[in-house]
Amino acid sequence: MTSVRELLIAEGIKLASYAEGDRKGLCPKCSHTRRKKAEPCLSVTIEAEQAVWCCHNHGCGFEGSVHERRREDHRRYEPRQVKESPVKPAHEPQGLPENVIQWFANRGIGLPTLARNGIGHEEHFMPGTGKEVACITFPFKRDGQVVNIKYRDGAKNFAQVKGAEKILFGLDDIAGREIMVVVEGEIDKLSFEEAGITNVVSVPDGAPQRSASGQEIPTTMPSFPSCPIARPNWRTSPSSSWLSTATPPAAPSRRSWPDGWAVSAAGEWPGRMATMPR
Repeated sequence: MTSVRELLIAEGIKLASYAEGDRKGLCPKCSHTRRKKAEPCLSVTIEAEQAVWCCHNHGCGFEGSVHERRREDHRRYEPRQVKESPVKPAHEPQGLPENVIQWFANRGIGLPTLARNGIGHEEHFMPGTGKEVACITFPFKRDGQVVNIKYRDGAKNFAQVKGAEKILFGLDDIAGREIMVVVEGEIDKLSFEEAGITNVVSVPDGAPQRSASGQEIPTTMPSFPSCPIARPNWRTSPSSSWLSTATPPAAPSRRSWPDGWAVSAAGEWPGRMATMPR
């Protein structure tokens, strides 16, 4: 145990007695600089397990306190918190089977868009089913390197690489861009690309029910004649939606959605347009 006496001596405070009570002594900070070097100017109050002190010389300001520490306090072990590096997934994309290609085609998404975004297909263990099943793979990349992979099976169960870093899908597509469009899911991002809009990212875990501030996020939006990035009811059929074409409609007028929201490609959940920092 470190006693009050030892703690005071460690502070440079030397007293005639370290018994409990009020004491006077020289200030280790200023007494040696004073004309009356031997005049006690430091008041010390000692109690059972602690002591406080204060120097009364003008301009010194030396004051403080100590508390008796028991030996076991020094032996207390606190493990160092080590932040583990994110897992780097081993990604070997496989070719898409015909039924998956057709599944995307029914949503107006063609092979060039799938290839550019590295969409693949492989067997993966899905916690929701408890077994390995065939999945579509969506690689999440930063600077061209795969950081994470999202798996989607035919029953719309999702999984990601355990311990991998969560980033935006399509992150490289907004590099150097001043404007980005944020949507709910990977299919939305691919659908925007089919419409000729590539500065789009999707969040890794889908749309939350509420915002960070607790505000409920709307699931439907009113109909507007036109919007710079979206139109409602896109998924009525591939032929009736300009998502199935290579370019958006000619000269769409600019129109803001309420509170900055814009309908996503799925026409079901709003995505937010954001200005990228310069």
